[in-house]
Amino acid sequence: MTNDEDRTPFAKAAIALDAEFQRFARLTAELERLNLDSDRGYERGLAIMKELETCRERFGPASQDLARTMEEARERTAKAAATIGEREGMIRDRRERVEALLARYKQLGELVQRVTSAAAQVKAPTGEISAEDKAALGARLPELDQQLDVLVEQSRLLMDDARAAHLKVLERNADSLRQSLQSARHRFRQLAERTAH
Repeated sequence: MTNDEDRTPFAKAAIALDAEFQRFARLTAELERLNLDSDRGYERGLAIMKELETCRERFGPASQDLARTMEEARERTAKAAATIGEREGMIRDRRERVEALLARYKQLGELVQRVTSAAAQVKAPTGEISAEDKAALGARLPELDQQLDVLVEQSRLLMDDARAAHLKVLERNADSLRQSLQSARHRFRQLAERTAH
């Protein structure tokens, strides 16, 4: 059961007015059943008429109180609707930003996969290497190095944007990807130095 303290002012005002209506209806029904030909009935009729007048007097203030609390409730509802509209726009903007960052991460992952596939075909020479193989490897490594540079920078930018958007998981994933790419770039540069001699 709801405690009176838990009720809103609007609910309290509505209950108070409803109580007056019920009292008025109960008194009216009692008055209708009274035998006014008896002294006792007549005396009770006078008392009921007095109580009914008191009820009528309380209808006005109770109705005004209900109208006031109803207006306050309407104003609160209008304010809540404005807040909801504002927050709805903020949530929509946030969702779009998150989706855009996740799309960038996915696209970056696809680019990394392509470069990784290309890099897997480049193997470090073991033992003696022919001049022709050395030249082919030397021509391929700078291209991979340049692609890795671009991917490292894109990963760093994504990490910074994820941090600014307070997306901690995406920030960590982008940083991890950046570190892996930097490590791969470092290995390819070492390989390029070895094949250059």
